[in-house]
Amino acid sequence: MRTSPTNIGFWMVSALAAHDFGYLTVDQAVDKLTRTMETIGKLDRYEGHLLNWYDIETLTPLEPRYVSMVDSGNLLGALWALEHGLDELMQGPMLDAKAFAGLLDTGATLKQIAVQEGVSGLDTRGLDELMRGWEAPPGRIADALRLLRQAGGSVKVLYRKGRKSPGGGAGGEPGGGTGGGTGGEPEGGESGVAYWAGQMEKQVSAWLEITDRYLAWIEILDEKTEDEVARLGLDVSLAVRRDLHHAPSLRDLANGNVGCIQILQSIREAAPSTAGPLFEWIDRLLQAFAKTKWLAGEMLALGERLIKDVRELSESINMRFLYDSERRLFSIGYNVSEGRLDSAYYDLLASEARLGSFAAIARGDVSAEHWFSMSRPYGSIGRRRVLLSWTGSMFEYLMPLILQKSHWNSLLDKATREAVASHIAYGRKRHVPWGISESAFGDLDINKTYQYKALIKTRLGGGRRSALCHSSGGEHSAERDRAESETPG
Repeated sequence: MRTSPTNIGFWMVSALAAHDFGYLTVDQAVDKLTRTMETIGKLDRYEGHLLNWYDIETLTPLEPRYVSMVDSGNLLGALWALEHGLDELMQGPMLDAKAFAGLLDTGATLKQIAVQEGVSGLDTRGLDELMRGWEAPPGRIADALRLLRQAGGSVKVLYRKGRKSPGGGAGGEPGGGTGGGTGGEPEGGESGVAYWAGQMEKQVSAWLEITDRYLAWIEILDEKTEDEVARLGLDVSLAVRRDLHHAPSLRDLANGNVGCIQILQSIREAAPSTAGPLFEWIDRLLQAFAKTKWLAGEMLALGERLIKDVRELSESINMRFLYDSERRLFSIGYNVSEGRLDSAYYDLLASEARLGSFAAIARGDVSAEHWFSMSRPYGSIGRRRVLLSWTGSMFEYLMPLILQKSHWNSLLDKATREAVASHIAYGRKRHVPWGISESAFGDLDINKTYQYKALIKTRLGGGRRSALCHSSGGEHSAERDRAESETPG
């Protein structure tokens, strides 16, 4: 098995996205990404670049050792997105509606697999009740924590019933599988239903761990009624009400920036040690928050170290040595094994390489004139006037937009829309799926590695031969020429 800089970059961004969808907690995202950065630190690099292919078992670069401009551009864009996304992660609420949205997705998948596999013993009524709560979770954080606590017991029962039900499968601990088949069946010992029930239990357990580490003080805060808290004054009452509605961020917890805690701490410090009917409650609350603050500070330090490592990796990538200042174009890459710059260049704007170009210009590695040196050839397809790429694949038009903003009615925005419309028409005319891009295909080399090429050549493809794109597959110009000759018309 092998991996590339593009794969690594998008894996890291996907971990961040998994948190945004509620599938991973802050702690899980930071832990996974920290371990990935530790592994990256062990990889051979050249001029700061990750090489184009690594064996994922040994971490050894595959021959020929090659720096790919487009792969490095994809990695650079992913690292920038990751750096800013992680900073937002530290400033976002520790628990909000997206956690329940993630649980709802997992519950819906479990229910779908149960229907597909005809599993009769699963407690679908209990699952439906859980999902109704997750679909419209309470807006008040104290109530959301209560809902999460209740779900913890329910999903354990659901998992046990799922494993014991006819067709439910059996296996080890929850989440023991590692992959997924077409029926939702992982590679581990559990079938689809048992696996997804286990995943749901793992997901709830992870959010409960967040509650125990960072939000248990809110449950103590919620023990007293508004009337009881009102005895401490209007400022306290308003602060408590506010802090019972919204979970603080990791950074706020680590810095002790929680309104009601600051006020109650001042009250407690100013009063005699034995005075006041609410002081035992305040003492328990402050003690619980002190533990939370320490744990949050520890995790915040890990998160900030991760951000620093990501920034240093992106800053170390030298894009200049891939740039030909006379042509004002980027070479497709550098053959480290042979010590030479590739003689083919990216000279089309409608190319997946434009993300790397954009990043290099944005950080001052090359001048903005490079952007205007990339050709913009047009062609006509029916009534459409379209910007041409090398092969006309969706990959060339859409890949950069995973990380780049598309500006309405701009040249690239119109080009993308026309390209998608042309692909739809192509698919309908030939009764094949539309949106075809390059990919691996059913041909193996001597190392039993699947080969890779563009599998379509629509009329969108009309770029000059010097625009030899798609080095994310590690191919060189001769390989591109062979692939073109084999591509269907």
